[in-house]
Amino acid sequence: MTGRIRWTGADGTREFATFLGYTGTLDVPQFTIYAPDEATGGEHPEEWLLASRLPGQDYVSYGDGPEPLKACAEERLEEFAASIGAIFLEPPPTRDSPATGEAT
Repeated sequence: MTGRIRWTGADGTREFATFLGYTGTLDVPQFTIYAPDEATGGEHPEEWLLASRLPGQDYVSYGDGPEPLKACAEERLEEFAASIGAIFLEPPPTRDSPATGEAT
């Protein structure tokens, strides 16, 4: 699930960027996913790359595709929120919730 990050396709303004991830009301992406770039070589030429811009948590992660990296970005966002004392509450149950078996 990647419900807390809004992912968009890159608009071409960032070289090699494939997906941009936005959080909250910020208009600057906090996450960027890059497609593999075998042409430049390096240690991970066949892997996808996730870069983060969260305050105090700049990092990169590598993976086999964008979906695992989107899940990784969600985890990083949760870690960041917890580090400042925030939590993400689960949404309230909906009508005929399977969690309780009761209509709400």
